[in-house]
Amino acid sequence: MASSTQKKTTTKKSGSRSGSRTAKGKQPQKRPIRREVGGVILLVLALCVLVSYCGVQAILIDLLAKLLKGLFGYGYWLAGPAMLLAGGILLLHRGRPVTLRATCALLLPLLAGALFHTIFAGGDYALNGWGVLKNLWTAGLALKAGGAVSGLLAEAAVLAVSKVVSLFLFGLLLAVLLLAALHVTPSAVLEMVRNRPEYEEEPEPTPAVHIAPAEPPQRRGERQSRPAIDIPLDGEKPPAQPEEESGRFTGFFRHKSDKMKTPDQVLSDKEAEQAALEPAPSPARAKAAPTPAPVAEEVSVPEP
Repeated sequence: MASSTQKKTTTKKSGSRSGSRTAKGKQPQKRPIRREVGGVILLVLALCVLVSYCGVQAILIDLLAKLLKGLFGYGYWLAGPAMLLAGGILLLHRGRPVTLRATCALLLPLLAGALFHTIFAGGDYALNGWGVLKNLWTAGLALKAGGAVSGLLAEAAVLAVSKVVSLFLFGLLLAVLLLAALHVTPSAVLEMVRNRPEYEEEPEPTPAVHIAPAEPPQRRGERQSRPAIDIPLDGEKPPAQPEEESGRFTGFFRHKSDKMKTPDQVLSDKEAEQAALEPAPSPARAKAAPTPAPVAEEVSVPEP
């Protein structure tokens, strides 16, 4: 009996230990926030640099601007956008590895300063000692060179592979870093170029034609009187056109016009016209008197 109770207690202890171990192993790990913290810091620094572009003066802003100018020279103008891009990459990582992208974004001012130093720098910065770093730092503060780091890199590249090859290498590396920071491949860029929308010529708009409104129809009273159709004969005077009298209105009913005739007046006028057209009877001509017969004249014979 004693042995059986000891076995039960040992099994219970071992089971509790294994359960506690599994419970500890199943606890979710805390999500690290170091990327978010780095992104916020970079965004604050980018804001300070962008404000320094506008000539705002403050202790932190002036120190940061002098540091960037002395190190990168011409690359100072690209430091603010590069920090802004790196901060956005760190904040929007979504659990993906973004260390390489953030590093490429932060290296953009370095290569930009070296490229612009190779193109625009006109001083003598021979690599003959530590004095060249001081000269590059001073020229970088005045934005006349690539600064201590970018200018030194540019001078070393020119001394090693010539100026033309240095320009090609710096330009190529700058493009590669920009594509890597934006997470864009060259094939994707070519695909975007091929699939760009083609320009279609739009037809020119036709000029608007002004259509004059049609004249409203004239009323009967406004219409001109019709010309007389009857043509007078020789020696006859044209009949005078009667003057139109406007109708008179008094009250609700209209007065009778003088030109309006009753039926009996119309019939009497027709009878008078017919009587006037009938010819008057001519008087009977007098009978002509008969002509007398000619009388023979007597011829007188003279006596012997």
